[in-house]
Amino acid sequence: MFKRILKYGFLALVRNGWLTLSAVSVMTITLLVLSTLLVINQLAGLSAQNIQDRVSISVFLSSDTSNEKLLEVKEEFENFEEVKEVRLITAEQALETFKKVHEGDELIEQTLAELEVNPLQPSFVISAKELDLYPVISQKLDRSRFVSLFETVNFEDSRDLIARLNQITKGIRNFGVILIVVFGLVAVLVMFNTLRLTIFSRREEIEIMRLVGASNAFVRGPFIVEGIVYGLLATIIASVVLLPILSSIEPQINSFFGLELGTATFFSSDFWILVLIELGVGITLGVASSLIATKKYLEV
Repeated sequence: MFKRILKYGFLALVRNGWLTLSAVSVMTITLLVLSTLLVINQLAGLSAQNIQDRVSISVFLSSDTSNEKLLEVKEEFENFEEVKEVRLITAEQALETFKKVHEGDELIEQTLAELEVNPLQPSFVISAKELDLYPVISQKLDRSRFVSLFETVNFEDSRDLIARLNQITKGIRNFGVILIVVFGLVAVLVMFNTLRLTIFSRREEIEIMRLVGASNAFVRGPFIVEGIVYGLLATIIASVVLLPILSSIEPQINSFFGLELGTATFFSSDFWILVLIELGVGITLGVASSLIATKKYLEV
């Protein structure tokens, strides 16, 4: 029985060439729309993360703070559950970086040469796990047992910027989710109606099968096979179309979202995860539409 269902399913695909082409075309467009929205949402998330990675709190300590004390302070900061990373910049490292940045500036080089002591301070650069956690970290810094060593904490200057960036990143994520839901539903409805019309056009064939005593499972079987094939073909076509498009617009993507993606990014595991999502959606949509349409509209 299973072999006969497969046989009838593939025969129907060939025999109804125009209907097959129509269904595969609509499903391909459906998958392209959903894939594009997923990619945009992913890029928006990467952009938001990129923005977040550029934000931090800098804590400058007294110049006479010993290296042992700096390590103690670093350990306390790392124990804050809201903290993602703590980077220690010693006074010596800060001076070395300053010299590299102003290399070739004779006035600055001469001024530094005349100084007997390092004028720069040790500091910590603190990155939070989420943008909205920076105020919490700032409050913990105010209550730190090492607060007497702090000379400058730059959070207050960045508070408004962090708040705006937090709103922007949340807005990007929410907008992406809304787009996926709205256009996803539209695409699914279009695909379902296309398959429903495809099955409706073959109602006489189904009636004949019923008259000769075919069971419900046998009648539905070829349509389920067709739905699976639609999903497979649409996934292949959508992936083949989407990959070169993403690669070709890579510079524009990097510019718009403020990212530094390489061409290899689109050949990474993320792309193949997208292909698996397309395949799952395509097959599920094809099978579900076949089951619902044959039952509800043809009274099988």
